[in-house]
Amino acid sequence: MILSQISDGLGNQLFQYATGFAFAQKHGVPFKLEKHWFTHEINTSFRKYNLDYFNIQAEDASYAEIDEYINKDTFFHRLITPYNKRIRVFEGANKFDPKFLKINPHTYLLGYWQSWRYFHEYKDLLLKEFQITLPIEEQSKMYWSEIENGNSVGVHIRRGDYVTNPTFNTLSMDYYRNAVSYIKSKLPDLKWFVFSDDQQWAKQNLGFLDEPVFVEGLSTIEDFRLLNRCRHNIVANSTFSWWAGYLKTDAESIVIGPKKPFATTTLYAPEDYYPPEFILI
Repeated sequence: MILSQISDGLGNQLFQYATGFAFAQKHGVPFKLEKHWFTHEINTSFRKYNLDYFNIQAEDASYAEIDEYINKDTFFHRLITPYNKRIRVFEGANKFDPKFLKINPHTYLLGYWQSWRYFHEYKDLLLKEFQITLPIEEQSKMYWSEIENGNSVGVHIRRGDYVTNPTFNTLSMDYYRNAVSYIKSKLPDLKWFVFSDDQQWAKQNLGFLDEPVFVEGLSTIEDFRLLNRCRHNIVANSTFSWWAGYLKTDAESIVIGPKKPFATTTLYAPEDYYPPEFILI
């Protein structure tokens, strides 16, 4: 059995699920989830588990199943066992590591696993798992028809804790201007939809967009659904919009990401973080 710890925000939850799912598919073994992070005091941001809005098939692991991994992960086991072959594998660094593709079929995964390389082979299956099953919220319907008609572009701006966090950094307006110029050079009659955790800032700084629609007042899952539903995307350095772009099924969709998503090289390199179909600017 492959067991994945699920934690943090929606984007991270999707990465954790996708990686565990892919390894379980590869080995032909059951896949289960460990979700206790959300009720633990370490969850100081009060994040909520969001995967139950999707068509996921993995079940929750029982306490007995979780304890089996923990009890076998002894000091002696770690001493004699290569890192990627241990019964509990902690992500060693925020980088794609090919040796983890060789983990055992009985492994407890702990980490973020933010690389398309861990699961891209199983994308078609993940598209089924990550279908949102929650009925569309009434307030969301006012945006839905506009997004469905024509060349809609979902622009995501992540600020929040990024503003004061030098590791993640906020993206420059040059990135957004260049991304907008690129899409304008390729397509006519564009309609812009802005998604952000700071819409006031977005309204003050996106004057270069033609009559943008600022999507407001919706739940996290509705924002995600609509951002994904836009035909094209300009994503932030955010796992939230990464997944909204990655889960597109239209081969003609343009998804743009930043060449330098983070301020430090200790986080994922762009070639590991972004799949080949993303256009980096």
